[in-house]
Amino acid sequence: QGVERPDLLASEFSFMGPVVGGPSGLTREAYLEAVGSFKITEAFPDLNPRFHDFRADKLDAGRVWFTCVASGTDTGGFLGNKPTGKSFMTPPQACSLKFNEEGKAIKYTIGHVMERSLGNTGGLGGIFGPAYAIGKPLPIPEAKPYKPSKRFRLFNLLGRLAMKRKQKKDQTRSI
Repeated sequence: QGVERPDLLASEFSFMGPVVGGPSGLTREAYLEAVGSFKITEAFPDLNPRFHDFRADKLDAGRVWFTCVASGTDTGGFLGNKPTGKSFMTPPQACSLKFNEEGKAIKYTIGHVMERSLGNTGGLGGIFGPAYAIGKPLPIPEAKPYKPSKRFRLFNLLGRLAMKRKQKKDQTRSI
């Protein structure tokens, strides 16, 4: 993750998740501080990110895409909490690393969930998933499983009603 070997991260390095980092990402220093403060391997000593399916991006030189399906058990206490003994498994997540000409990482993207129905994290990726799975979700809406808004539910209801109305009309015309 770069914390043990910050020399592998270029000075212009940025880190981006679906939520974390905003439009320009976390800077190298902010990333090292944030990731270092989580002490993720202390909380989950059996952490296994299971990175796989590495592929070079043919459209973006220097970028390598890969998939992550992480798992671990909270035996060390996550974010200052007592150990729960609970395990997590994330859904598959799309990740990427982009390298400069010197071979140093200039961008790291993680946590883009590919299939939210898999795993036990409520469909959450990144650090939000394990926190949710062990019963210690972060206290922000973005760290909770997806829930359609009232407007979206209303939009879907109106769509279903319009389809039923159309079907009824079609049935009466065919009689």
